[in-house]
Amino acid sequence: MSFRFLQRFLSSRLLRPVFVVLVAAGLVQVLLSQWLISNQVERLVETAGSALEASSNQVSDSFGETREDVRGRLQTMREKSIDELANALTQQQTEQQQRVSGNVRTAVMAEAQGLANVLAAVAAPLIWDRDIPRLTDLVELADARESVLFAIYYDQYDKRMTRYVDRTDDRVRTLMEQGEGRGAANKVLDAASRDPNVVIITADIAPQGSAIGQLKLGLSLEGINQDLAQLEQEFSATITGSIDASRQTLEAETEQVNQRLQQQLAAMDADTQARIQSTVESLNDEASSLAANLSILLSALLLC
Repeated sequence: MSFRFLQRFLSSRLLRPVFVVLVAAGLVQVLLSQWLISNQVERLVETAGSALEASSNQVSDSFGETREDVRGRLQTMREKSIDELANALTQQQTEQQQRVSGNVRTAVMAEAQGLANVLAAVAAPLIWDRDIPRLTDLVELADARESVLFAIYYDQYDKRMTRYVDRTDDRVRTLMEQGEGRGAANKVLDAASRDPNVVIITADIAPQGSAIGQLKLGLSLEGINQDLAQLEQEFSATITGSIDASRQTLEAETEQVNQRLQQQLAAMDADTQARIQSTVESLNDEASSLAANLSILLSALLLC
């Protein structure tokens, strides 16, 4: 029935143009609707893609800032650790150096004082007898020690009993040139009292509790000071070596940590970028599929 109606409708000269116009209008409408839908879908996808791309750039910038922040914090932590370690080592080494220096000075002074006490004890009968030659022998015996610059015996009236000084010793000659007074011994004693590198040690000669004389012994600190200066250099070298070794270790360790963190952050950034790109591609696929389905649907409606 409908086929015959359509056949008559198409064979009619009056209705055929109307049919053609209707078909053409329908096609135009379908094409226009499809174009509008596709355009809207494309703009939607473009808008979503732009938003995702902006978000991707923001995420990438955020990861970049995070990497730089991590690198900076690790650098600061490393430098702070090195500074704290250097300060701690320096303090410990300085305290140790001062303790060793004090022990060395104390030991040397104790040894010199012991020598002076011995020389004072054996000189008691010589003082009573006023045996100047043997007292001079004791002075020369004491002066044979490298650290001893001079030794002078005095009687109970504080009068000098020995005059010997080692004029072959450059240190003694320097004291003689710098000192004041009569005689070489007095000049040496005067200069030594003002020389920071010389310590004058005294020992009373009192065999029965009553002083009958006194010994003054000049001790040079140059050798001790040289040894302590060498010790200080060794301590400084040890500190420097320890700090350099610690710095290298910390730099290596923090660099490894930094590389691992940078790799993890880079992997997270790449994964995020991949996910965003995958989302954009999925939107494009869904948009294409939606446009195709709408086109089919409109065509089917038109045919109906």
